[in-house]
Amino acid sequence: MKRLVSSILLVCSIIGLQAQNFNQEGLASYYADNLSGSYTAYGEVYNPELKTAAHPTLPVNTLVKVTNLTNGRTVTVKINDKLAETSKKSIMLSKSAATDIGLIVSGCAKVKIEQIDPSATEAVSETIKSAPVNSVLVTEVVKSVAVNSSMAKPIVEEKFGTVGTYDCEGVAQLVKGYGVQVAALTSMKAFKNLCNELSNKEVGAPIYVQVIETVEKTKLYRVMLGNFDTYNGAREKLTAIAALGYKAVVRTHATAPVSAGSVTTK
Repeated sequence: MKRLVSSILLVCSIIGLQAQNFNQEGLASYYADNLSGSYTAYGEVYNPELKTAAHPTLPVNTLVKVTNLTNGRTVTVKINDKLAETSKKSIMLSKSAATDIGLIVSGCAKVKIEQIDPSATEAVSETIKSAPVNSVLVTEVVKSVAVNSSMAKPIVEEKFGTVGTYDCEGVAQLVKGYGVQVAALTSMKAFKNLCNELSNKEVGAPIYVQVIETVEKTKLYRVMLGNFDTYNGAREKLTAIAALGYKAVVRTHATAPVSAGSVTTK
């Protein structure tokens, strides 16, 4: 009997260790706006302003860190809903969580999912012990952890201020390969309006802004779609964008100086 009990305890310990070490890479998306107020699989009301998520296998109240592998931005969320195990998505984020990692424009991105051991943060641990499943307090603690810990993305002090590539929110990106340039503009207001316009049209590719310094020492903002490994891949997206009425071209994601002749003003 003692041997049987020891074996059971060993198996439980191994399972617990595996759960704490859970990490996964896959696709992330976020809930549609019309699901606000709907009940999750675990009986909670979905609130798009809270940091929550759905996962196929992780149990309710599990805390995970989600990292957008495209831009490196992270968010900490609580699992409060269940995805179908046949889903092509690995995790479904609340709109607030998706915003934190820059997912709103692209709609879908490859992410890394890492379970957080609640005992690592005393406040989270004590809250989970005392709070019921539907407690808003747990989610508020998760918000605090995401903002105050080293996992949070540093705030960008000057958006679009230096030469480089950014998302539409002004967060620096590391992008390689080819993209489809929709426009090259000298006005910050104009490129922000274009970003919003493309986002509303659901162009099916992440939107980037290349900040370029021309040989005349003026700023140029290239609005680019996608990061394709091959020129032909970018050409396919170019065809789709041209069908929407844009005079686009394929370019590499580079920040070399350019002449004023390549500038489109608006």
